[in-house]
Amino acid sequence: MALSVTFFPGSLTTNAVWYGCDLSKRKFHGDLITDSELICGQLENFDGGVFHPMVLPVVFAGFEREKHIGTARKCLTQFVQRIHDLAHQDLRSMNGNEGFMRSESNKLEDCAPLMKGGCLASYFRLVSSLIHSKAAKPVSQPKTNSYQPQEEQEPAVLLWQNIRFLRIGLQNWQAQLRKMIDHIDQLHDTDFGLPVAARVPNSQTRLHILQEVGGRLKTRLQDLVDEYDEYIRQCTHIMDGLTLETQLELNSIGRKDARINQEISRVNLEVAQMTRLDGSLMKSIAMLCMVFFPTTFVSIS
Repeated sequence: MALSVTFFPGSLTTNAVWYGCDLSKRKFHGDLITDSELICGQLENFDGGVFHPMVLPVVFAGFEREKHIGTARKCLTQFVQRIHDLAHQDLRSMNGNEGFMRSESNKLEDCAPLMKGGCLASYFRLVSSLIHSKAAKPVSQPKTNSYQPQEEQEPAVLLWQNIRFLRIGLQNWQAQLRKMIDHIDQLHDTDFGLPVAARVPNSQTRLHILQEVGGRLKTRLQDLVDEYDEYIRQCTHIMDGLTLETQLELNSIGRKDARINQEISRVNLEVAQMTRLDGSLMKSIAMLCMVFFPTTFVSIS
């Protein structure tokens, strides 16, 4: 939408052209109404004593408020849900990795009785198969929502970019609202540009009514500015949340790497223990050969 307004101080008339009105009916407070009908209805219900030149810009600001706040609410809801999904996705991934490591640790603990019982060959085969299975097992990917196969989730960077653009747009329009407030003050300070000859007692009464209506319009614009401040703060809160979630995700990746390195170290320790046991076994075999084989040869001879 766009609005062009021209005010004539001599006759206190205002000419305006409103561009981009939607002629299709839409639901507004439970009624189906077009934009032009809504604008005319607000002008007919205007209870001011005179038609202030900033009435139409304030009505225009109300139209823009409906669009901006509706978009902001929808986007903020989506962004909060996305942050919630990211947090729970990381939690599920961490729980899955801990369960996998716990099961692998239980397998190695089950192999301990075989080593103590003397079944060295079976123990070696089990440990070898365990190491090979770990090396061949692909890295598990995070689970995605199977009930939404066609709806791809946006990366956190794009979410941060979208919420930043939304906040910038709200701040830019808030600056325009402040300019409207300044313009109302300028009209009040300059007595609406009325000629000096027109400042007679009758005109002073109309000027007072114009200033009173201007004060009401200024209050309405200030309420809009405060409302935009609230949604701008919410956008900032979501941006901080996305930044925090990204940092937490990086920390989670670091913790996963640390757990993988710990698992590799544990497997290396198991291999070293098996190597030491293998050395002890070879020593026993060598002792057996040195002690019993000569006696066997003597008995045969």
